Order: sequence, then C-alpha cells, then structure tokens
Amino acid sequence: MPERELTREVTISNANGLHTRPAGRIAAVARRFESEVRLRCGTRSADGKSIVSLLTLAAAHGRKVRVSARGPDAADALDTLCQLIETGLGDELEEA
Repeated sequence: MPERELTREVTISNANGLHTRPAGRIAAVARRFESEVRLRCGTRSADGKSIVSLLTLAAAHGRKVRVSARGPDAADALDTLCQLIETGLGDELEEA
C-alpha cells in the first residue's frame, strides 16, 4: 500500500522571507526525518532537504507555502516544519 502524502498550507511570517538562514533551518530539520519533504510556493516546488532548492521558491514575507511530506514519519515532519515556519524560522517576525 503506497504511503499517503500529507500537506498543510502555512504563511511565511518572518520579516525577510525565506532567505539563506531560514532555508538552512528548514533543510536541517527536514533531514532529521526519513520522509520525503517538499515545499511549494506559487508554481515553484522545492526539495525541503535542500537549501539551494528551497531558495528557488523566493518566498517573501506573507506568502503562502504548501508543505508536504510522504513517508513513515510524515505527520511528525509536517507538524515540526509547519511550526518552525509559523514561528518565524528563528528570524524576527513582521509586526501585524
């Protein structure tokens, strides 16, 4: 039986969007999981375990990003990565 892909949409909340440092944080966290992790912003899709791939998303502050995971620990990967993104990726959050 094929593994189901889990997805969730989150908003980039840090002030500077998805630049090198936050992309590195996402990739480092994603690599802790066995599951395949992908992020999509608009028409662009990226390997969640690759900093270079994540940077191609050009995801600015306020953009919606769809995070997906497929594999044995997909639910944990999705929860962890979405929480990381929603809490600002370790950068300053933009004031509302």
